[in-house]
Amino acid sequence: MIVIAIVGVLMAVAVPQYGNYLDKASLTACEGELASYRSMALVNYSLSKTAQSDSAISDDFSFQACDSQTDSRKQDLLEAFTSSDTSRDAIEIQSARGGVINIEAGKIVVKGS
Repeated sequence: MIVIAIVGVLMAVAVPQYGNYLDKASLTACEGELASYRSMALVNYSLSKTAQSDSAISDDFSFQACDSQTDSRKQDLLEAFTSSDTSRDAIEIQSARGGVINIEAGKIVVKGS
């Protein structure tokens, strides 16, 4: 009976901590994907010299750890990464588990969940 009580207490602590770990891992994965996309988009942008060029946005890049709407917002992301305008509204991207990452004046800012 005592062993079952100890295991119950350990599980009561471990399960929420595991959920927090998954949330943080999801945010980190989405942040990494955004950083990779930023690098690729900025290289393509510098080669094409215009953010409106189709060659600046690669259809080959697919987001896995960010929410499903991120793929359709590639043009917005490119404009946010190439702009240094601080008065421009931040773009919010959600990770797969609900954490929020903002793109502000070309920088990736993790806001958490």
